[in-house]
Amino acid sequence: MPRTIQKVRKIQKGNYTYVYYKNFDLTEKGMGLANAYEKNTSTRKLRTETLGCKIDKTNKKISIFPPSGFPIDEIKVIGTSSLSKIKGIYNTTGLFYKGFGDIIESIINQFENLESFTLDYRKSAKSSIATRNGNYYLTLSQKDYNYSNGLFVAEKQVSTQNSKSEIFRYLKKKLPELTVDDAVTSKIVSKEFRNLIFQETIDELSDKEAHDLMFQLYEKYLSESETKIDIFKQTDTYKLEYILKEYEEHLSKHNKDELKWQDFLETNFHLIFPGYKYVIREVDTIFEAIDLEAESRPVDFIAIDIYNNVELIEIKTPNANVISTNKDHNNYYLLNNCSKACVQLEKYLMCIENNKEKVEKLIRRKIGNKYGVLQKDINLLITKPKARLIIGEIKSILRNKSRHEDLQLQRHSFKNIEIVMFDEILNSLIEINNELKSKRKTR
Repeated sequence: MPRTIQKVRKIQKGNYTYVYYKNFDLTEKGMGLANAYEKNTSTRKLRTETLGCKIDKTNKKISIFPPSGFPIDEIKVIGTSSLSKIKGIYNTTGLFYKGFGDIIESIINQFENLESFTLDYRKSAKSSIATRNGNYYLTLSQKDYNYSNGLFVAEKQVSTQNSKSEIFRYLKKKLPELTVDDAVTSKIVSKEFRNLIFQETIDELSDKEAHDLMFQLYEKYLSESETKIDIFKQTDTYKLEYILKEYEEHLSKHNKDELKWQDFLETNFHLIFPGYKYVIREVDTIFEAIDLEAESRPVDFIAIDIYNNVELIEIKTPNANVISTNKDHNNYYLLNNCSKACVQLEKYLMCIENNKEKVEKLIRRKIGNKYGVLQKDINLLITKPKARLIIGEIKSILRNKSRHEDLQLQRHSFKNIEIVMFDEILNSLIEINNELKSKRKTR
């Protein structure tokens, strides 16, 4: 019998692309028929041709129709409309490669009443087997399907390489001139499959194993890199991108919730304000001990910067109004909730400076309890202490130049208090992150 050649024609019907195929003899007559077949645009199924697959690009679905004798009539693919993305099949017809198709058939044959077989290429997909009314519904995720194909390809290449080596060794006895190369001249496992194996290994790690491996890989990367600074910048951007996402989410969801912001800033304090060593929150006992008139929780945080200076931090909310929208005597002025907070902070700054020794002792005790640091190792400086008030947002104020200028004048009139807006902190983090990314070299 003459050899044959397979030809394909694709027909568009509505949202679907139908892929048909047909074999022709590799003769002059057969090739003439093959060329005519490819040019045929009839939307009807032709006699003796076979429907290979149906592609729905709109909904990213493919229906693959295996040849007769296959244990299931249709294989469903969801999450992609590209045959070239599906490993182990011909990207022209959707038919399985020889050998790998046998493995898929063996998997299907494991289930007597298999109603459907689906390849799920969506990111969230997981392999599963479901049962309904005594029928099985098998789903393989893209990851697991590709991993299976990768194993098949790798084993096939290993087998071929081993066979080649054995043949060369045998013929060497008959043909001494033949050179036997014991080394593998080509990579048995592709880079793509190595990555897949690595990902599979990562997924199976326990938390402790993942933690240990992370630092092993980091140390290896660090030791082999010529530019250590670029690595530090890269890791810093990952950290900043995480905190930026969290910060923006809080601005969106909790702009009226002071307690949520206190919790968030305490948890992420060193990421947002890296210039501080320690931060303590429950500080009401400190002020009550030195001021009988102090209200419960007079300030939100006491922080110690990298130079051991003590700083008070008061948190309001992003939606808090800071400066008036109307002028008084031709000036915009700080609103009551802002000016009141500043007065209170000035009072407590004076209070802790007048009671240095007692305050230092109380702060050391709280830091020691929170961070597990010996109190004698904690250095503190309470000389002209500062305070920071985090309140409101700057974006609406920037729309009015005069209002913004009056705010700047008044916020800088406080000698020991810095007024900072929530979105100013966010913008600062964004600028730092952009600067690091712009100077980061990709490896």
